[in-house]
Amino acid sequence: MGYRNRVADAPDPVPVFDDAVRLVARLLDPVLAGPVPGRWNPESGQWH
Repeated sequence: MGYRNRVADAPDPVPVFDDAVRLVARLLDPVLAGPVPGRWNPESGQWH
């Protein structure tokens, strides 16, 4: 199943694919680079 098929079943609004990829990159790139000082805030989509 592709992204479009999966989001069709989501109960809440879901970002378009390109926006979802950017969000995942903001979350995971710092984690993969090493220890992250702070916590992920899902509402703002940023590390604090």
